Amino acid sequence: MTAQHKMLDIVTESGEAMATASYDEAHKYGLRHRSAHVLVANSKKEIFLQKRAKTMLTLPGFYENSAAGQVDSGDSVEQTALQELEEELGIKAKPQDLIDLGDFHYVNKYRADWMDNEIARLYLLHYDGGITIDKDEIEEGSFRSIADIKRMIAKGERFSPVFLEMFKRYQKLEG
Repeated sequence: MTAQHKMLDIVTESGEAMATASYDEAHKYGLRHRSAHVLVANSKKEIFLQKRAKTMLTLPGFYENSAAGQVDSGDSVEQTALQELEEELGIKAKPQDLIDLGDFHYVNKYRADWMDNEIARLYLLHYDGGITIDKDEIEEGSFRSIADIKRMIAKGERFSPVFLEMFKRYQKLEG
């Protein structure tokens, strides 16, 4: 099923499902839904940063969390995080491998007819194995040091709003 035909749970402020809507409807009307975002960090405390493919509907060419996705209706956020890790990066993680960094609500209007209104669950995964990126979604990806990412942000490189929030949380956690 293509993203545009996916069904999403529309959720309350606390994240409880109250209705369903298609992916397109949720974004056209700015309906609050859930997403899962994973930051993959290696033992050197470098973060795997992906650059979204230029063909992506939203934020093409932006730097983004290691893996992320909208939570399909009826799925759990954790299930989505694990699925996106495998689909986007070829990482087969287990639920106990994910470190929950909490939720982050954000609203971002990309254009007149498209708005994200998400409760994003942020996860951290410590991982030193191989990564195989999905070229349909990711233009490029590599592990980057904290200092390198800070330089990229200062230079004005384009980052997703969720990545910037997650990066702040990661820095606090890892000190």
